[in-house]
Amino acid sequence: MSTIRRQDQERKAALSKIQQENGNDYCADCSEQHPKFACIVKGIFLCLECAGVHRSFSTDVSRIKSVNTDVWTDEMLQFMEENGNIKGNATWAKNVPVFYRRPTPTDPHVLKEQWIRAKYERKEFVDGAPEPPYLKGSMRGYLRKKGKDDSSWKVRLFVLSADNNSLSYYIKDQDRTPKFTFNVKEINVTFAQDRTNEDNSLQFTYVKSDGLTRNYFVSSGSGKELIDWYMAIRSAKFCLLGLNGPRADPSKVNAILTRDFTMEGFLQKKGPRDEPWAKRWFTLDGRRLLYFKEPMAPSALGELIIGSRTEGFDLHEGCTRHQELDYCFTLTTPGRDYVVMATTENERKMWMDCLSKVIAQPMTDEDKQG
Repeated sequence: MSTIRRQDQERKAALSKIQQENGNDYCADCSEQHPKFACIVKGIFLCLECAGVHRSFSTDVSRIKSVNTDVWTDEMLQFMEENGNIKGNATWAKNVPVFYRRPTPTDPHVLKEQWIRAKYERKEFVDGAPEPPYLKGSMRGYLRKKGKDDSSWKVRLFVLSADNNSLSYYIKDQDRTPKFTFNVKEINVTFAQDRTNEDNSLQFTYVKSDGLTRNYFVSSGSGKELIDWYMAIRSAKFCLLGLNGPRADPSKVNAILTRDFTMEGFLQKKGPRDEPWAKRWFTLDGRRLLYFKEPMAPSALGELIIGSRTEGFDLHEGCTRHQELDYCFTLTTPGRDYVVMATTENERKMWMDCLSKVIAQPMTDEDKQG
């Protein structure tokens, strides 16, 4: 074996050992396991997607090397050993607000990208950083809003006020009265790229006084602007719900401020009188199951609160009238059976697993109120 090859193997072994220490076995930015890349400017280890964002930075901010295929020098190894993910995040993520949503491996790219840019490019969380625009829970600016009855996106003025518990939008800048005002404490905000095919898009959801759900969709040409709005709404809810005490638990706060849908996607659905199969967009939001004519429909064609077996709810594979069809399953409720069909066995299993977990949980008093 040549000297050069032996040295390379020794360095790779040393690098592998470094990866087992100081939190280096997870991506420093999204926590994905077994990262395959490293930033030799910051001394941190990264997954493929996060490393891709780092590659867009100038070399004084970030330089990326592959753990497995690139050549490493002794100086690089020493720098990685002296730093690492824990030490890096103690600097670059030192002052992250409790309400700020840190990305996980499965989160949308825009959330990951803007988190990374906030950490290293804008340096929002280091000591002495200027106050970011979302911190006070108040914002004013423009977003494109999807029309209720058509596919058009039109620019609208949005105004968020934590003091007034309001998020309003206006048709024209000079309008004194908003077209609509959301109660910030009651709305949910989710990323909507799967529904809108827009990378930088959000879905605002709230339950109306009649108990039915209403959806609004907005988008931005800027990933930073979209995330600023997302975090500003979370900041406003954080204060309005009284979560900003000294003992706030980030792990609990996250799900209270905004919740992702448990499951979404197209399924075929049978009507209660055995009407022809109809393709519908289904959303499972906690205990609430909704189905829409299309992904960006403002209102659901139907929705129900899924109870537990004690309340008469059940789930099983197949359906009595269509035993010859694959990938069917039946949701039994006190009022009727819902017969639906997935496109693959894996899809059916995913839906049934999610629904089964809901049915297995006893209903709380809050659940029963809808």
